[in-house]
Amino acid sequence: MTELEREALSARTTETVVEQLAGQVLERFVTLHAAGVPWKIETLVESGFVDSEILDRIEVWEPDLVLLGTHGRSGFERFLLGSFALTVIRQGASSVLVIPPRAAHRESAETQKAVEALA
Repeated sequence: MTELEREALSARTTETVVEQLAGQVLERFVTLHAAGVPWKIETLVESGFVDSEILDRIEVWEPDLVLLGTHGRSGFERFLLGSFALTVIRQGASSVLVIPPRAAHRESAETQKAVEALA
């Protein structure tokens, strides 16, 4: 667990601090994984219900493509917990690419190896 994650999970941490920490983690992720891509990447950290916040951003930004990570739940778990990705796919006005956890972890490990090789 990183220092940022420990701080975010602390009982004394405010919502604003959590959003700031999430923004730092997101910027680091984009820097690591999207360096040199030929398109504009916009990020935003907000609190609220995940699916409605994403649908609101889609309406405002009108992106060509939305990338979503998923926890990989299926069947009964998804029935009980719902799926924000499924809601965004059904209700959003943009194409949606859903990245399952296995693919995200594999890509992250491959990217880390490439970065280490360049160092």
